[in-house]
Amino acid sequence: MKTKYFIYLLLFCGSFSCDIMDKAPLDIISEEAVWNDKALINSYINGVYSELDFLIRDGYGYEEVDPTSGLSDEGRQGRDWHPLYSTWKGGFLNKDGGLLEQWRYSTIRKTNEFLEKIETSAAVSESEKKVLAGKIRYARAITYFFMVKRYGGIPIITKAQSIDAPMEELLVSRDKEIDVYDFIIDEMDEIAKDLPESYGSDEVGYPTKYAALALKSRAAMYAASIATWGKVQINGLVEFRQMKQNVSGKHLMMLLKKLSILNLLHYIIRIQMIKLRISGNCSWMRTM
Repeated sequence: MKTKYFIYLLLFCGSFSCDIMDKAPLDIISEEAVWNDKALINSYINGVYSELDFLIRDGYGYEEVDPTSGLSDEGRQGRDWHPLYSTWKGGFLNKDGGLLEQWRYSTIRKTNEFLEKIETSAAVSESEKKVLAGKIRYARAITYFFMVKRYGGIPIITKAQSIDAPMEELLVSRDKEIDVYDFIIDEMDEIAKDLPESYGSDEVGYPTKYAALALKSRAAMYAASIATWGKVQINGLVEFRQMKQNVSGKHLMMLLKKLSILNLLHYIIRIQMIKLRISGNCSWMRTM
């Protein structure tokens, strides 16, 4: 009798569908959902751009150029309170980069994955895909630009690598520095055709056609600089070092004294010109 009831119980439980247990998790967004929702696609792009934090410091120099030059023999830093110096003294900087390391290949992978997935998305039109892809390709190019300026030749990766891929596919060979610049220039030529000249107020900050052309020109300028000056050290510093080695200390001191006198004369002349301007007695300068 008990066996009979047990069988009935199993049949009763089995009569219910298992779909009630197949619920989507509420704390994550599935990959399928992302590429089928226009808002989520735009959120993905925003996430990529949030990683371009180096653009905030671009051209400022204080965060990277000034401290790193002070740590090396390129310049002299009169202050030792900058966090980078404490980092150096603590031993957290080394020949492998340490805290200065800037390998942005996680961002590169996200851009590559976007370009692969957006092709099959039904949430946006073909014309929209071109603009969205242009935004991501710009982010990828400017990330490569940031790294090539820092490291020279680096691997150019244009596919989303998988962690379980063969090691020979993951360990990509390093490309030449000029090839990286050519890649950036070619990318900007292509996306400049698809990016708009301006955006609405809800898309301020995204790259336009002119931003792409500006990045192209800047990359070309760096590439041209390498082609012209890549084998010559700037400002003749090599010659000065050789002069210090070949010239006696006495002659060197005489040369430095002459330079100091010239600088002093230049300073005195500037002071006199300022005094004349203040007094208004500088009509002779206006006739020159």
